[in-house]
Amino acid sequence: MGYIAKCSKKFINLKEYIELNQAEAIISKIDKRHQKIYFNLEIANLVQDDIEEIEYDDRENHKLYINIEEHKDNLVNDINKIQKQDSDFFKLYDFSEKDTNEIIDIVFSEILLEDMEQSIFFSNVSLSDNELKIIIRIDRENRLLESIPKDKTILLQGYLKSDNNPILTINRLMYQSSYPKKKFEIKRDTTIYFRSEDIYEKERDRNILTQDFILKLPMLSKRAKEQLKDWEDFLSWQKEYVYKNLIGFKYLTYYLDKENEKIRVLK
Repeated sequence: MGYIAKCSKKFINLKEYIELNQAEAIISKIDKRHQKIYFNLEIANLVQDDIEEIEYDDRENHKLYINIEEHKDNLVNDINKIQKQDSDFFKLYDFSEKDTNEIIDIVFSEILLEDMEQSIFFSNVSLSDNELKIIIRIDRENRLLESIPKDKTILLQGYLKSDNNPILTINRLMYQSSYPKKKFEIKRDTTIYFRSEDIYEKERDRNILTQDFILKLPMLSKRAKEQLKDWEDFLSWQKEYVYKNLIGFKYLTYYLDKENEKIRVLK
């Protein structure tokens, strides 16, 4: 079944209408229903040009403390979804035969080097100053991960609770193609601690998540939302305009009547 659209006395190109919907689909990746911003490279690239390259040099503070216990069920759900979508993701393991704690231990023990420095990209995906959300991305340039394809990387999203010595509580694990450093990211050689005994039973010294460091990270999602607001308003107006000028009918088939110079349509 097709659709013929007519605007005033001329036929219009429905490509414009389709493009409007595609543009709105990009905007919808900012998940307003729950006011949760999930990292999306398309959205990030939209605002990157307005961000200056970040310079930050603090070699004293280089330790990152993360909590992977509080939302481990969510993390395992993410891991299982990724493995279903990409059979090369931890392909030597059958997670269906393992419990939550085993899966968490297997994945995080490989992607995070314990007691060793590794290159990490930091970005700020907070919507407001009251609820800070940080993403850390594993740098694959000089890092071999046996259970992940060479062109892929892991991103961990978490949130910070108000604290002078904060812990990043991880609630999402994401998996996507590796890419060079973006202007909204800070790259640091970091030692990550994720065992409870290293986080809660010892002094958390040289914490990289200082107030100064966090303030250096541009609020990517907040910028995207602000910059896309005008675009969204324009698209809403343009879509309404197209709707009002769209007149047509559905048809089953049609053919050209050359003798009478008409198009015959079967409704």
